[in-house]
Amino acid sequence: MQFFKSTILFALAFATFAVAAPADDTTIQGWKKPECKPLLESCGVDSECCGDLCVAGLCI
Repeated sequence: MQFFKSTILFALAFATFAVAAPADDTTIQGWKKPECKPLLESCGVDSECCGDLCVAGLCI
């Protein structure tokens, strides 16, 4: 019975830490971050934009 209790306690502790672990940099609450900036977002270079066109500081 003691082995069963300690096994359950270990599984519960592991699950708690696994759920509480922070997400990596590519996700936000389960959604992937966009690799590029969408239309009319501010930009500095063409490669930042999804359409690969940065005009007057805006993605087009």
